[in-house]
Formats: sequence, C-alpha cells, structure tokens
Amino acid sequence: MSLATSTEVRDAILSTARADLWRAGDLAYKWDPTQLALYEAIKASKSGLYATEGARKLGKSYVHGGIALEACIQNPGAQWNWAAITGKECRLVLVPILEQLSAD
Repeated sequence: MSLATSTEVRDAILSTARADLWRAGDLAYKWDPTQLALYEAIKASKSGLYATEGARKLGKSYVHGGIALEACIQNPGAQWNWAAITGKECRLVLVPILEQLSAD
C-alpha cells in the first residue's frame, strides 16, 4: 500500500471543497482577483440593480453568468433571463460561459 503524496492529498481536499461550494451554489472560487472584486460589489448592492462598466476582456459577462448559475443552483427550477441583441448573440455569449463554469 502506498501513501498519498502531499500533492494528492491537497488535490483531494481542493476537489472536495470545490464540490461542496458547487452544491451550495457558491462559485466565487472561480473568479480571478478583478472578477472577485466585481462579484463582491454586485453582491453587496442593496438595490438589486447593478450596472457594470469596464474594459473588454475584464470578465464582466463571465461574472454575470456565474451569478445567474449560482441563483439557479440555489433555487432549483428557477428561470434566469439573459438579454442580448438577438437570441443567437445570447447563445454565442452565454453558452460558452456556462460550459466553462460547469467544467469542473
């Protein structure tokens, strides 16, 4: 019988923690520092409305898609609306984000 290496133990702990967070609908572990700041600002909003303005490739759509996915995980059967110019544009933006968020 071989003993697990520290890397294997760490990976197992991380995998379990991620699975627990996923089941709880807490996807904040997926954000980089800039996205985490945006995520926390949105979550701290008292009005329920939040306008996001920032440079291209900042991760705005990724964070908003993650917040939508969190809401759906936390509220099974919930519907979350996503707006874009056309339905095709909506699919082009949102589907890859949801696939990336759901990958692990």
